[in-house]
Amino acid sequence: MRPLKNVTCWECKKVFQGGAALKSHAKAKRHKWKRPKSITVAAFTETVAIPTATGATIVSSGSAGTVAAQNKPASSLSLRPLYCPVCSVRHETWDGLSIHYSIVHATSPWKPCSVCQIFVVDKQEHYRQSPRHPKCTACFDGFEDTTELQKHLAGRGSCDVCNEHIVPPVTMDEHYRLSLKHPKCGICSKLKDRDELEMVPSVCVHFCCSSLKPL
Repeated sequence: MRPLKNVTCWECKKVFQGGAALKSHAKAKRHKWKRPKSITVAAFTETVAIPTATGATIVSSGSAGTVAAQNKPASSLSLRPLYCPVCSVRHETWDGLSIHYSIVHATSPWKPCSVCQIFVVDKQEHYRQSPRHPKCTACFDGFEDTTELQKHLAGRGSCDVCNEHIVPPVTMDEHYRLSLKHPKCGICSKLKDRDELEMVPSVCVHFCCSSLKPL
């Protein structure tokens, strides 16, 4: 019997033995297990009318809308001017536009996203929906960049099986012992991750050579 090929989840980068284990993981975690053919922020948006004088486009995604300063790649921002979506003042760069907006229109409900170079009403919702922003695999919150994600994860444990953070003084071992979602070794009483169980269903990772109790 040929050994199963190692495959990697595109979204969380975990490695599994065989496609069946990967697909089961992706279904349980709601992860995209293979790389999408194309990734665009506008894929989940719907265009709404805006006065043409601004040179901008307003789009909405559920209850959280976005305003694109220009419909063009970021690499061409220096080649064409940008217009403020509120007062239509022209700027040559995104940095200039965002500084102007933060000073002149500080009370506006729209907030600039420097990564996507658009304006959004709800930044947290935008971070969760946009594929250009990193996500926490435990609580599914999105963040502006990897630095902000690391700040979110600092000082706490994360359980991708239970989709929750483990905050001190509770330890990961205590969480494994109390949670019914983690299988338990009948000999050493230690617990393991469900994903590891899918990869090695009958071997205890603590090397006690015993079978695992069923969930």
